[in-house]
Amino acid sequence: MFLRSPARSLLLLLALVSLPHLAVAQASECGPGDLEVVQVSFAGNHAFGDDSLGRAIATTPSSWMRRVVGLPLGRKRCLDNLELQRDVIRLRLFYRQRGYYKTQVTTSQEMRATSRVAVHFQIDEGPPVITDSLTVTGLDTVRNGERLLRFILPFKDHVYNRLRLQQAIDTVVDRLRNTGYAQADEPLRNTFVDTTTDRATVELTFLPGRIYHIGAIDVHIQPAAGDSEPDISPSTVRRLLSVKQGDVYRQRNLLTSQRDLYQLETYGHVDLGVVPDSSPGSGDSLLTVVAELSEAKMRSIRLGLGWATLDCFRMQSRYVDRNFLGGARRLELNASVSKIGVGAPLDGFPGLCTTKLRNDQFSEKLNYSLSATFRPPALFGTRNVPSLTLYSERRSEYNAFLRYTPIGGLASITREIARRTPLTLAYLMEYGRTQADEAIFCQVFNVCNLQDIARLQSYSNLRVASVSLARDRSDNAFNPTTGSQMRAEFRTGTTSADTANVRFNKVSGEVSVYHPVGGSSVLAARLQLGAVLDGWSLN
Repeated sequence: MFLRSPARSLLLLLALVSLPHLAVAQASECGPGDLEVVQVSFAGNHAFGDDSLGRAIATTPSSWMRRVVGLPLGRKRCLDNLELQRDVIRLRLFYRQRGYYKTQVTTSQEMRATSRVAVHFQIDEGPPVITDSLTVTGLDTVRNGERLLRFILPFKDHVYNRLRLQQAIDTVVDRLRNTGYAQADEPLRNTFVDTTTDRATVELTFLPGRIYHIGAIDVHIQPAAGDSEPDISPSTVRRLLSVKQGDVYRQRNLLTSQRDLYQLETYGHVDLGVVPDSSPGSGDSLLTVVAELSEAKMRSIRLGLGWATLDCFRMQSRYVDRNFLGGARRLELNASVSKIGVGAPLDGFPGLCTTKLRNDQFSEKLNYSLSATFRPPALFGTRNVPSLTLYSERRSEYNAFLRYTPIGGLASITREIARRTPLTLAYLMEYGRTQADEAIFCQVFNVCNLQDIARLQSYSNLRVASVSLARDRSDNAFNPTTGSQMRAEFRTGTTSADTANVRFNKVSGEVSVYHPVGGSSVLAARLQLGAVLDGWSLN
């Protein structure tokens, strides 16, 4: 459709210049006679670094392997003169949004070879616009109003950076919505920028409204396909929500409830919202929480079959009941078997396994693992998630060791003490033994006395208590591109062999940091530290 309105044309121009990554994808294909971009440089920029400016434009050099090493690997990017002209507008808009209204940008090109070019941006930043007058009203009557003002008042007498000011406003609005002010929204603005004096006047008027409470909680559940009634009752859903009737409205509690319901894997769709309470005599300071849920299948089973060199044939299965005994309790059963064909009692097909296994003393019997995990959705509040696992296993490594555990158990409870910061307490009990050649005990465990080796190979009890804390400040928990992830753990326990009890302590931690370096590349660094204290006898 042809845009006849000047306002629409301006919106189209802003959309084109504000989507550099889309432009990069369009300009990455090189045609005959195109010039390959081997360098993009900036000069005259002092307020912002080259990396920040590089992410704001579409013109991007080819991959490092092509430019520096000379190998035909990675992406080849060629010069698009139209996008280069738009990059000038993008950089001016970049500076303008951050308080530099008089920035001028020019470009030049330098031929490096017959078909290779370097692009240079010359920037004259000009003076920044200073916010010499900042007035904020509407926060003097709300809870913690003075504390909220601290997010905005520091912008006075500083560069008029609209993006950072918007971030501060978003923070204030978010905190208002999490302290009962459900109607809090963007403030009314009156902004004037005098480009002759490079001064800005900003007036912000917040209209937070009144404090709201939760009046009622309505739950509507659509059963899974083929079912006439939902498996989980609305009353159970209400118990699992982080919002209760009579609570002060907090937006984060709705988001937390939505996330918790999704993590149960019992719902394919979860939608939580609020509407004014229409019950008689409720007034206008109550909100009704409306939960719209679509149930998923409560039971699932998964089977797998494979073959491996040192395991021969192996099978695994997993059964999950997401509403075991009702109340959204989860039961998960896992079973796996390996060395099928060579290990007793399924040792009738040795020709299908590698001949090496026939000489391995630890492959005479099947390896197996059986476990059952029971997890209620909450304990003493929705923020505490307990878990109990019972297991039995026999596992071995070729010509190395055999670990046999007739019975073991693990109990844990996890609580999110802050946003994306879970704290887990766990206790493990295990009864089993480890078998290995004397050489393995001597080389790996530094135990060479035959009597000590015999004692270590006898059945013993293992008891371990642990506490772990994780914090995720990345943009994506599974595929992070920026931010950090941290985890720390402390384990202490005792193990008994014969009549001796030995205590041990272990401390470990790791930090991962992610930083974008242009395009789709991410620089990741990880540091791991750990320490194990020598055990001592408790006899």
